[in-house]
Amino acid sequence: MFEEIPTPAVLVDYDRLKRNLSAAQERAKGAGVNLRPHIKTHRTVDIAGRQLGFGACGITCAKPSEAAVFVDAGFEDIRVAYPIAGRHRLERLLELSQRAHVSFCVDSFEAARAASVAFKNSHRSAGVLLKVDCGYGRAGWRWDDIAFAQTAQAIGELEAIEVKGVLTHAGQAYTMAGEGESKQAVLAQYARDERDRAQHAAALVGEALERERGALEVSIGSTPTFWSFEADRAATFPVTELRPGNYVFHDLTQVDLGAAKLDDCALTVLATVVSVRQRDGRTHALIDAGKKTLTSDRRAGQEGYGLVLDSTSLAREGVIQAKNGWQIHALSEEHGWLDAPEDAGLSIGDRLRVLVNHSCVVASTQRALVEISKDVVVGSIEVSAGGCSI
Repeated sequence: MFEEIPTPAVLVDYDRLKRNLSAAQERAKGAGVNLRPHIKTHRTVDIAGRQLGFGACGITCAKPSEAAVFVDAGFEDIRVAYPIAGRHRLERLLELSQRAHVSFCVDSFEAARAASVAFKNSHRSAGVLLKVDCGYGRAGWRWDDIAFAQTAQAIGELEAIEVKGVLTHAGQAYTMAGEGESKQAVLAQYARDERDRAQHAAALVGEALERERGALEVSIGSTPTFWSFEADRAATFPVTELRPGNYVFHDLTQVDLGAAKLDDCALTVLATVVSVRQRDGRTHALIDAGKKTLTSDRRAGQEGYGLVLDSTSLAREGVIQAKNGWQIHALSEEHGWLDAPEDAGLSIGDRLRVLVNHSCVVASTQRALVEISKDVVVGSIEVSAGGCSI
């Protein structure tokens, strides 16, 4: 299985990736909103270029250092969806704003004031979005905070600051549905809450800044809620853009949530068996992919660190299926601990493909991703923004 590829390696299925990119763009188009994908999932100039090719209005980055990679590569419209604070980040954004349209978010008056001073001193203007907490509780003003309007007005009066709108992320959508609940119904409710709360916050800002109807950007984003989003045309300030990231690859977390099917998953890890022992009626093996490749991220309510795939179903039918009774139950830095049936027939040197729990973290551990189509290697994708954490 891909004997020419040294392991561990991260494989990207060209056909599934293309299908995911196309489906997401059509979803956004059908809803009448822009798609601004978050590239933190893949961190590659290559895939971001494909996203623009399918019709994305721009890209979203997590940090200014990520944004710099894409500005250097010629990308012209970048949004940093991270509360910006600190001199080094502001200095980087100032430099980038001279070469591209770069906007960012703040979640405090203090951060906005610091940006105002920095951009004013450089004779430039900053496009900022106000970070809104729509229920996740991680960052931002609560959507229903009465004081938010006053703060928005104060930020709008700062020099060198242009309040472009509001931005939120429904991280709470990564909570598993309860027993007896429909996964799709739960995701749909999270999507409605995300939309309605962002639009409510935008209305507070719009009134405070005396903006005309629709004259604010309302940016929301999470892959689980993306597929359930429905536009609200009656809103004074409707959602203008969606920022999913994980949809390019999907992973077992999205499958568990009901946001994707196994066959939508485009990223797997190729690993080699390096040790095999028979013990207590089971096969115990080590593979050469550990925490540094698979990561230690877990799935809510699930055991193990990914699914070992049935290579026969992949090769003959192109269908993703798990090997029954096989589990990667523990990880060391460089080892995956595999438990399998006694008759698994594993030998040292065998190769396995593992569908991962969380593809965003896995991709960021690599210098390059190996692109495949069926059983053929078709290229290598440089992880252009790997290690960009500032």
